Amino acid sequence: MIWRGVTGTTRFMPLENAAFTYPTQVNDSSLGMPHQFLQIQDYTKGPGLIAPAPYGTAKFMLPPWIKA
Repeated sequence: MIWRGVTGTTRFMPLENAAFTYPTQVNDSSLGMPHQFLQIQDYTKGPGLIAPAPYGTAKFMLPPWIKA
């Protein structure tokens, strides 16, 4: 089932009663709900959207407490 609503297109998997996700289950963002990855890089600003492409607004930054 495909539902076109105010947030865009949502394509449901009938057996799971869940939506397909982009990019993990489908390669087309118009057929899957984007699974967003956000990272707070500066507490004085809002979080940056680091994935998925092409929606990213920030690059992933390694937190300072993690030693590479």
